[in-house]
Amino acid sequence: MTIKRPFGTGSFAIVVLTLGFLFNFKFQNDFMLSHYLFKLFNWDIYTNDTEGFHIPFMAAIVFWLPAVIISKKYPNNFGTSLCYRVGGVMLILSIVVFAVYLFGTLL
Repeated sequence: MTIKRPFGTGSFAIVVLTLGFLFNFKFQNDFMLSHYLFKLFNWDIYTNDTEGFHIPFMAAIVFWLPAVIISKKYPNNFGTSLCYRVGGVMLILSIVVFAVYLFGTLL
C-alpha cells in the first residue's frame, strides 16, 4: 500500500529544485541561463578568466538551500523527500566547491 501525499506548499520545492538545475543547464546553441545573467551583469564566469571554478555552479546555492528548507519544513507533501535528498546533495557539493575556492584564494 502506497501513501498518497497531497500537493501543498512543500511541493513548491520541486519547482525550486528544477530552477536550480535549469540555471546551469546547457540548452540549444550552448545557451546557459547562468552564463547569460553573469555576462549581463559583467561578472566573471570562471575564477581565472576561462578556467578554474565555475562560479555559477556555486551561485546555484541560492536554489538548493530553499529547496532543502521547504522540503524539510513540509515533509508530508508530494515530492519533498526526493527534493530534500537531491537538494541536500547538491547543496553539500556546492558548499564544498565554494569552500575549496575560498581556501585556494586565501593561500
